[in-house]
Amino acid sequence: MVKTQLAELSINDLIKADWNYKTEGTEEQIEKLITSIKVDKSVGVLAVREISISEDKDGMEVNKFEVIDGNHRLEALIRMNWEKVPCENFGDISKAKAITIANSNAFESVSYPANLLHLTF
Repeated sequence: MVKTQLAELSINDLIKADWNYKTEGTEEQIEKLITSIKVDKSVGVLAVREISISEDKDGMEVNKFEVIDGNHRLEALIRMNWEKVPCENFGDISKAKAITIANSNAFESVSYPANLLHLTF
């Protein structure tokens, strides 16, 4: 069993999983999602895994979080200029395990604290 941790992560530290077929949504889907987030004042929790990528000018490894489930919500939140995003971090798991989690949506049955799920305007 994978141990997870709930956290608010910087939107700048989140990247879309290039292997996830649900990475890009249509303009209409994203706009509907933005409206829903505003009306419901809730975005839910994005599922992420920790990854290291060579990103800085010195070629040093930088820790980022790959979005396992929630790529459409991430796009909506980027457009809404969010800075922090509620996430369930599955840690340093393999791509195969991440794909299994994304396809099973098993984490959706977890109960989350209300303060992590709702927005304050």
